[in-house]
Amino acid sequence: GTPDASGNETENNNTGEEVTIILQRDAGTITELSYTLRGSERLTFAYNSASAKWIYVPAPAYPLLTEHLDYMAAAISYIGVYRTMDTGDTGIYGFENPAVTIEVSYADGARYAFAIGNQNSMTGYHYFKDLNTGAVYTIDPALLPYFQVSLEDMFAYDSINADVEEEYITSLTWNMDGKTGTLESLSEDDRSRIYAAYQSLKPAACADWSGTDDAMASYGIGDNAVTVGYRRAVTSADESGRETG
Repeated sequence: GTPDASGNETENNNTGEEVTIILQRDAGTITELSYTLRGSERLTFAYNSASAKWIYVPAPAYPLLTEHLDYMAAAISYIGVYRTMDTGDTGIYGFENPAVTIEVSYADGARYAFAIGNQNSMTGYHYFKDLNTGAVYTIDPALLPYFQVSLEDMFAYDSINADVEEEYITSLTWNMDGKTGTLESLSEDDRSRIYAAYQSLKPAACADWSGTDDAMASYGIGDNAVTVGYRRAVTSADESGRETG
């Protein structure tokens, strides 16, 4: 078919479900995955198959939630296309400013580079370009969302211990600006307020992930601390079956 100025095919549209596989690799053998979303900086991640761990290459200590990367690796390692487009000038397909460009390397040295361009409003498919060969295809629109993920989306936040129960809170100790105090013999209302405050400790955004002393000091984090005392009796049975606390 011939695309018009919007990238739509004006004739011989093919919206059938016949798929041709153009790449089928073992995602577990990826060594590096990079992608650049339109208007964003390039993000590069390395994968260690022995440890099954990803790292963010510019900052390996970055706390990385790797679920998104596992999905990306699987998606880009098995690519099925619906149609091969005519060769020639493909600017109208959206590759001058693609939605995303992707580069992936494997342990055997193979390297691939792709771009996802405009969406065809008639078929719903996206234009997809092999940047190594110049070939252009149409693909399922489901591929693009795997890569519409920012670095911030992959930040692995710490989480509080979810096993804490209100009734087993025993004390509250604080050290603020050199002053120390302890609250014991807690009333039910005391435990309720402490528990509510503890449950509210859920991060909203990352201010600094480095954990350096200088960074902590810049936010006033250091000697100041609040400690919640907690004790829960554990019951176990001896050889005779008698329970002991």
